[in-house]
Order: sequence, then C-alpha cells, then structure tokens
Amino acid sequence: MQSFWDERYASQKYIYGEEPNPQLKYFIDRNTPGKILFPGEGEGRNAVYAAMQNWKVVAIDQSNIAKIKAEALATKHGVKIDYTVGDIITNSYPTRSFDAIALSFFHLPPQVRNKVHTYLASLLKPGGILFIVGFSKQQINYNSGGPSNIDMLYSTKLLLEEFNDFQIVTNQQFESHLNEGDGHDGLASLIEFEAVKK
Repeated sequence: MQSFWDERYASQKYIYGEEPNPQLKYFIDRNTPGKILFPGEGEGRNAVYAAMQNWKVVAIDQSNIAKIKAEALATKHGVKIDYTVGDIITNSYPTRSFDAIALSFFHLPPQVRNKVHTYLASLLKPGGILFIVGFSKQQINYNSGGPSNIDMLYSTKLLLEEFNDFQIVTNQQFESHLNEGDGHDGLASLIEFEAVKK
C-alpha cells in the first residue's frame, strides 16, 4: 500500500487541496484544543489546520511523500506536527493518550477496519472524542472520489455497531458538493460521525 500512496501523492500539487475538510474544520473549531491523532492523514491539510488552532497534533500515514508534503504545509503555516510514516496498528501509541481522534476519508478493507477501529478506541481517554467523515456506501453511485469497493465505504449502521459502547453525538448521511483538490471534486454522499468514549 505504501507504493500506491507514494504514487498517489507524487504530484507537486496537493491532490486533496491544502484546506481542511469543512466538517472536520467545524469539529476542530468548536472543541477545546487537546492532543489529537490523525490516522491516514496524507498530505496534512487537516492536521496542519488543527495545529494552527493550537491542538497538539500527531499524524500517521503509510506514505513518506505524504509526510514530506504535510511537513512542508506545516512550515508554510508556521506550525509543527508530529508526523510518523508507518502502520497505525504496529505503531503502538500509548492507550488512553489522546483527547480526540479524527478520521478524514480513512477507508479500510472490512477485514482490517474493525481491528483498527477497536485499536483507535483504546487510544482515547475516557471522555475523548472520535470524529469520522468519509464516503457512505451510496458513494458507489457517484464519481467524485473514494474507493470503488463498496465494502470499504461507511454506513451509519456500521459505525453504530463498531462503536456501540460510545455515546453518539452525530451519525448522519448527507450529500455535499466536494471541492477538495482533484481527488475529491463534485457531488458526494458522505457520513459524519462523532462519539464520546464513556
């Protein structure tokens, strides 16, 4: 997968743009800054924005090229992010060490998704917030981005099942017009999920 993402990010342009996802931006803006983890962060647009709002940012991705671009974006905006290249599961962050975890278009095959979600839940402090924005299963009918494998897409039911011991704040499917670089462009079907660890 590393070679796939290195190739995906090889362009000098930011494939998903330099601005944060709107739903994630709103999440960052309305919560008290703390320590936040961005798994699968890619080129850094969301992590850098959070750092600009005084969050202590930790990010991880499989692509070294993504890390280089993310750190360049952080430098451009005068902030620092702690960015690691590696696999989220094998990186072994301390349990209960994050105030928030934010997943932005972090789509995984079903055979690993539940394992990753369980691991991420263990990294949150009690009262910590999990935020997810990504493509719904209806996105298979749109051409604005996302995986072509429907099993990698989200549904509100799936997220309720995988985080059934969390207090749900938001769990909704909606349509939105994406304008996030060449990678996300056009009408899309999205899921927004926010939940608090009990």
